[in-house]
Amino acid sequence: MPFSWAVPRELNGFLGPQSVRFTLTPFMSAKRFTCNLRAGDEYLFHFRVDFRQSNDKYSKDAVIRNSTKNMKWLTEEREISSFPFSKGITCDILFIAYGSTVAVDVDGVHFVKFKYRVGDDPSLIDKITVDGDCVLQRFVHRA
Repeated sequence: MPFSWAVPRELNGFLGPQSVRFTLTPFMSAKRFTCNLRAGDEYLFHFRVDFRQSNDKYSKDAVIRNSTKNMKWLTEEREISSFPFSKGITCDILFIAYGSTVAVDVDGVHFVKFKYRVGDDPSLIDKITVDGDCVLQRFVHRA
C-alpha cells in the first residue's frame, strides 16, 4: 500500500539536521520497493531496492539511486559494497539530510550517500513516499 507524507511547509523541505526513518518488511514475493524525496512531480531522491527473481536469470539484487529533471530520469547510481536487504526480513532505512547530500543507513550501518543533482534544491521537497512490494510498519521524521 503506497505511503505519502506531506512535508510541513514550515520545515522548508528536507534540510539538515532532518532525518526520516522507514521501518518496513519486503514481501516474500517482492520484486522491488521505493522510498522517495519529492518536490512536486520531480524525484529529488529516488531510492529503489530490486530483488533478484529466481525465474529470471538476468535479474539481480540492486539498489538504484536516481532523480528526475523535467520528469525524465537522469543517470542511475548502482554501486554498492553489499546488498543488505532480504525478502520477508524487517529493515530500518534512515535518510539523513546533510546540505547537498542525503546519507542512507540501513539497520544502523552507513550504506550509501546521494548527492543532489545540479539545480536540485532540497528546500523544495514537499513529499516523502514509500511504494512497492513491502509493508511499512513505521515512519518517523525528526527535525
